[in-house]
Amino acid sequence: MKLKYSPAQQVRLAAITAQLQNGDSSLSERSKEALRKEALEIHKDVETKELLRVEQKAAAKKARAEAKAAEKQAREVAKAAKDAADDDDPPPPKPTLENCADDEDLYREEVELWQIELDERAARKILDNPKYSLMVRENANRKLRQCAERRHALCPTSYGSDGELSPASSPAADTEESRRALLFKPFKSMHPKGTASYTAEYVRWQQRYRLATEEAEAPFQRERPEEWARHQKAMADDAERRANLTSFDHLGRTLDRHGNVIGTRGRPSLPTHDDGSYIASILQEKVWGEQSREFARLRGETVDAPPPPVVPKRTTAYRLALDGFLFWPDNTPCEIPLPAGTRIVGASTPPYYRANDRSIPVGLKFNPIAFLWESVQ
Repeated sequence: MKLKYSPAQQVRLAAITAQLQNGDSSLSERSKEALRKEALEIHKDVETKELLRVEQKAAAKKARAEAKAAEKQAREVAKAAKDAADDDDPPPPKPTLENCADDEDLYREEVELWQIELDERAARKILDNPKYSLMVRENANRKLRQCAERRHALCPTSYGSDGELSPASSPAADTEESRRALLFKPFKSMHPKGTASYTAEYVRWQQRYRLATEEAEAPFQRERPEEWARHQKAMADDAERRANLTSFDHLGRTLDRHGNVIGTRGRPSLPTHDDGSYIASILQEKVWGEQSREFARLRGETVDAPPPPVVPKRTTAYRLALDGFLFWPDNTPCEIPLPAGTRIVGASTPPYYRANDRSIPVGLKFNPIAFLWESVQ
């Protein structure tokens, strides 16, 4: 431990040392003893202060370590609480191109809506936390307004100007095309199935679907009321028929509307053998056989190989005297070079043949024995 003396103490210690080391000094032993005590007091005072300073420094270091440990523990508790809150409402998964049926335009729109959802979540977390400053909270409010405007611009028929799903679209924005898209496209959501956000969005979609259906059927109901009444009666009769419909499996057991067996053996609805096995028709057996062979090919198994192609045996070629055109007995042109062992026989010029036509007229066949062209059917 290095002691630190003040300038006055250093001067006083130097003077005392000079007086004690001076051999010609006239000081008495009593005065010298007093000087030694004074020097010792100076050394003790400096050493005590230095020890006190070291102890204070160690105490401060310990206090800082305890404060840092307490702060780290508080951060861990806050992080655990945040993770628990995030687990209650996890962020929506990012859409994929497969989920959008390989529609690139729909995929880009879904990704942008997904990013808007993430931005809104981050802005709401800032607004829910009181530790942020006024400027940061104003930026979060501005971000929420921008997200709402962008969401409304992307889907004006589904979202209002405040960015929330509207149960019914406005007359100006609800076009015939948007109604058809709502009626014929299935429900899709960016939120995980089973969450509160998914349920709320599905309820709003059901309300819009019911209103769009009523608007689409309103002209038909207004212009043709009698046909509309017959249509409603037919739908009611069909619903009643479906409710009273009884289904049987291949063993003749009664099934409910979910396909579960609810009764004992009854009249079979399909042709079966005595043991209850299904009787397949000739066409069904043929189709099933083709399907089995196709599945075997897909699995890489060996299927019945097709018969080898019939290659005609060609050993003689004919050469026209007019231009040297080579052809086989079936009047097809010869490939060049000719197969090994091919015999070439000269032929006369057929009727209606011109030089370099390179094709024998249809209906003629060369007879090499009579050396003339014959007409064939």
